[in-house]
Amino acid sequence: MSMSSSSLSRAGCLYRQQPKTRKPIRYWAFLSWFFILTGAGIFCLWTCLGVRAEEHRIAQAKSELSELRLGNNQLRGESARLESPARVEKIASEKIGLVYPEPNQVVSLGTMEDTGRVSMAQP
Repeated sequence: MSMSSSSLSRAGCLYRQQPKTRKPIRYWAFLSWFFILTGAGIFCLWTCLGVRAEEHRIAQAKSELSELRLGNNQLRGESARLESPARVEKIASEKIGLVYPEPNQVVSLGTMEDTGRVSMAQP
């Protein structure tokens, strides 16, 4: 036993004394993976920034749209108020001085078909 154990220890010593060989580093593989991953990271960052910019533009457009709709509703209300018959009648009577005619002041004219005459304005 002592003989076999001493021979094993000498073999272990010799084995330990031999310089370890390194595996060659594959620079091309490392560099190609490095550039591929770096490019993919830059592409992801670029697309994320583009998406964020578009989301900001969409939010601005939505706020502008809501402001324009509010203004449109206000203008429709203003238009309806200005075109109301009560307002027009009030302005006509107070500012211009117009009044409704008496029933004997209204003369009804017949239509052109009733008289049988041809107007010069017709082609």
